[in-house]
Amino acid sequence: MLPGTRDAAIERKDEALDFKYDWPGPAAAIGPLDAWLRSHADTQYKKAHADADNGRTMARKDGYPFRQYSFAQSWDSVADLPGVLVLESSGYSYTGGAHGMPFTTSLIWDRKAGKRLATKDLVDTARLTASARDAFCAELNRQREEKRGEKVDPDAKDGIAEFNQCPVMAEQEVIPMSRGKRALDTLRVVIGPYVAGPYVEGSYKIDLPMTPAMIAAINPAYRGWFSTGTP
Repeated sequence: MLPGTRDAAIERKDEALDFKYDWPGPAAAIGPLDAWLRSHADTQYKKAHADADNGRTMARKDGYPFRQYSFAQSWDSVADLPGVLVLESSGYSYTGGAHGMPFTTSLIWDRKAGKRLATKDLVDTARLTASARDAFCAELNRQREEKRGEKVDPDAKDGIAEFNQCPVMAEQEVIPMSRGKRALDTLRVVIGPYVAGPYVEGSYKIDLPMTPAMIAAINPAYRGWFSTGTP
């Protein structure tokens, strides 16, 4: 269930699919971005409903109960600045199995250029990863230990090795955000289930204050949006 009331929302529900999609006021106020979000919602709905219809057909054919599918995607503003708006979406998709899957995406809106950007458009990924990896891995292990109640052993022989190792940061959802409300001063890395731990541990969110070395990895055209952050 998505918390709170949003400034723009689409909800559709029938026997096959329960669909929810919403986005905040700062995004709804930008005409082209609002139009893109509405189009994206429609695309997601059509895909999810086609999958649900197919699942219902298969259930009837094979003689087992059909469980209504669901799809929810909720966008929030994580940076609302004069030059840039950054949105992070938290979503959930259920397709009739034992449990659904959460997902996270992001969107960067260049206010001056009036266009969408991806994080990879802003940064030298390899350089950013190199400068932030130690802090990223340390914070991930701190959160793992908090959830598990024991130290993380990267050389453990039992269990799934990846659940005790540090994943490649660039392969996760990397989102610039603003804590101080004046600049992009924090980098959030979201790791989904089954990447850094079992499903029961959920997703991991690693928030890293921007450092001078990290800012040096930003494309010069966008470096003015960033500043160093505080832990």
